[in-house]
Amino acid sequence: MKTPFFVLTGLLSGFITCADAQVVIVNAQNATSALTKAQAEQIFLGKSTALPSGGTATPLDNAALRETFYKSLAGKSGEQVKAHWAKLEFTGMGKAPAELASGKAVSDQVAKNPSAIGYVDKADVGAGVKAVLTLQ
Repeated sequence: MKTPFFVLTGLLSGFITCADAQVVIVNAQNATSALTKAQAEQIFLGKSTALPSGGTATPLDNAALRETFYKSLAGKSGEQVKAHWAKLEFTGMGKAPAELASGKAVSDQVAKNPSAIGYVDKADVGAGVKAVLTLQ
């Protein structure tokens, strides 16, 4: 009886670890080659608009991954992030990132805009962009 339980547990953990990692992406021409988790959090929560390379960051949200991304990045739920941005917008301290419907849409937009920064599943990293941070 115990063997099937362990086999099932092993299979489930295998499925969980096989899920695509989420990556933060920038335009391929951007001088930024890597971001720390703290730097990405600052950018996606509106506390900074600067990239380590000195350029300006224009964050984009991925509607399909928003909840899991912000949980992984900042330990915040989607509702907490919305409340955070509502406060910043109300006080004139910032504007929430534009929200795109899919990873492909985010990847395409980042490829077109040198200052854009977004997040996608690793499988959605397309031409014209590069990954600068991987989140599990």
